[in-house]
Amino acid sequence: MKAHIAGERLIDKNDCKTCHNKNVRTIGPSFRQIAQRYPLDDETVATLTNKVIKGGAGIWGSLVVMSAHPRFRF
Repeated sequence: MKAHIAGERLIDKNDCKTCHNKNVRTIGPSFRQIAQRYPLDDETVATLTNKVIKGGAGIWGSLVVMSAHPRFRF
């Protein structure tokens, strides 16, 4: 399965679209902006998965806070 299809399925199963848009920054960065910043490799997948689960701030500016999603479904 192609990575973007797997990613779209994760997005659809969770509440990602509440703060993220495919092409345009809304509350958080767009999925396109995220993809441009991070290479697609195992380390990035682990890092971003951890970020989604634990939340945090500072990566996209001091005003953007990623809330924790401990029940994120894969």
